[in-house]
Amino acid sequence: ILSGNGLDHLLLSLAGQYVGIPIVPLAEQYALLPQAKDRLIYILNMVQPKLAFVDDASQFANALALPELKDLEIVAVRGLGAKKTTAFADLLKGDDRVDVDAAHEAVGPDTLAKILFTSGSSADPKGVLTTHRMLCVNQVQLSTAFPFLTEKPLRLTDWLPWNHVFGGSHNVNMTLANGGSFTIDKGKPTAKYFQTSLPLPSDSPRHWVRCIGPPGM
Repeated sequence: ILSGNGLDHLLLSLAGQYVGIPIVPLAEQYALLPQAKDRLIYILNMVQPKLAFVDDASQFANALALPELKDLEIVAVRGLGAKKTTAFADLLKGDDRVDVDAAHEAVGPDTLAKILFTSGSSADPKGVLTTHRMLCVNQVQLSTAFPFLTEKPLRLTDWLPWNHVFGGSHNVNMTLANGGSFTIDKGKPTAKYFQTSLPLPSDSPRHWVRCIGPPGM
């Protein structure tokens, strides 16, 4: 999954986990920034995926043109003319040739659910294998440590990227496990995008925003 957080991203992820197909959500800058292309190629060669998903094929056209992706099925929500792609809407129609129930029955605690790659700040990104057991145990730990999670429906607004465990496994699954609403925040805790997350009146002191996070934000 090359695109960032989104409803279609989530639906595809849950579908893959339901039938035992591991997902690999990547930081979208790997596919959007030319200087990060080598990281993307490195991961593609390691994982050797059979399908790649993008929200907008036009936006990710440069990445989709890589030789490492030429033989893959490309699934996109928009920008379908950029390259031969499968429309995400077509996947939602299902396929009678596939026994989904049988595939789901074969999924167990040790089935691989996802591979999350480290940031690669000190070396090449490393793939961290995450099983269904690990995802479930994490939620039991949370509800045991924080019993208030089960007392009333959650209301969570979150910008954390789903290619990291905090956003994609901890927060998303916490909402699924306990019920509630999850709002995908398109902002980020930076001076440029903080206004998207928490709009401030034009006369508000700007230093208030800088005090939200670590020094220098």
